This record gives sequence, C-alpha cells and structure tokens, in this order.
Amino acid sequence: MEVFSNGQDVTPSGANRRAVLAGLALEANRPVALSRLAGMVWSAAPPASAVANLRSHVAALRRTLGDRLVAHPNAYELQLAAHELDVTEFQRLAGEGQAMLAALDAAKRRRSIG
Repeated sequence: MEVFSNGQDVTPSGANRRAVLAGLALEANRPVALSRLAGMVWSAAPPASAVANLRSHVAALRRTLGDRLVAHPNAYELQLAAHELDVTEFQRLAGEGQAMLAALDAAKRRRSIG
C-alpha cells in the first residue's frame, strides 16, 4: 500500500498502522467499529490493548490525513473521494470500458444488418 499527498509519499510506517489505514480505506466513507477494525489488524485474537493501540495508530494517521479521519462513538471513518482510492477508480474505468465495448458491439451489429 502506498499513500500520496500533494505528490509526496506519506505511506505510514509499521505493519499495524498500515493495516489500520487499509481497513479504513476498504470501508471508505463509512464508520468502522473499533471491534471490526481490531479484527482487520490482528488476524488472531486482538490483544487486550487493542483499542488503545488503535487509538494511537489513528492519532498518528490523523497527523498526516487531518480531518479526513473522523471519530465516531467507538468507530472511525476515512473520508475519501472516489478517485482517491485505486479500487473505486479501477471500477469506474472498467465500467467505462465495458460501456465502450457494448457501444462498439452495437455499432458492429448495425453495420452487419445495414
């Protein structure tokens, strides 16, 4: 995972911090409960300090991401525009490509009939 801001690489260090960011990005623009986020970060049972660790990671991420990282009661939300997340940009471009292919197929059918 890579994170860029104003053309600069601001990818967080540390596997758990990156996992927190990845979990929030996968659920972009929706609150993610701390319990769910803990499950995303620790594949085994989360440690007793999971909530405190998550809050620490979020505080560090907030220094880079600012107001885009929103706190909710027992949850966090990463606010992103669609074009800021590779997976949504890929889905948009794939949809455009499918629409172009469908239009091309329709044009070919019209030519073969006419």
